[in-house]
Amino acid sequence: MRSISKITTGTITIALALGLMGCNPTRSNNESIDGSEAKKELAIELKFLENECERLINKDGKIEDKTFQSYKNDFNLLSASISSTTKIETQSDSELKESIAQLKRDVDALTEKEYVKSYKRFNSSKTIYEVTLMNNMHDIIDATKDWDKDHNELALFDNKHMRSSRAQIKKRYGTCD
Repeated sequence: MRSISKITTGTITIALALGLMGCNPTRSNNESIDGSEAKKELAIELKFLENECERLINKDGKIEDKTFQSYKNDFNLLSASISSTTKIETQSDSELKESIAQLKRDVDALTEKEYVKSYKRFNSSKTIYEVTLMNNMHDIIDATKDWDKDHNELALFDNKHMRSSRAQIKKRYGTCD
């Protein structure tokens, strides 16, 4: 039983560490960027997603879960950055085609000022955390809940802490800040 708990804790620690390494923006928050440069950078990311989408759709056989998860994270990060409602949830060819087409329309509709804001959100640690890390963390937690329903310490932690409101945590432990 203890080894399962240690494996789970180790997996979560590694996932968080690897995820946090990607949270460093490539550009300083104080450094300014103009609309044309932001547009160019977002266009590069969109082109990458379009190419990956084509590769995933044209790939023979089943798509590897890690490949799809990586694509899903990148897609949803760009989508959230430009304030688009388009999200990817499943490995469906039709969903991939429709979603990438909608994302392209949403990116093309941005104004120069919106390109700058979107680019800053795209490189923001907060956006990366909210879109990718929290989603991946919930996937890990859900995957580990089936191991041992009676003694799953991770599930107990999840139920006690992860789903607690800020007010509940503050009441239990004092200040949240």
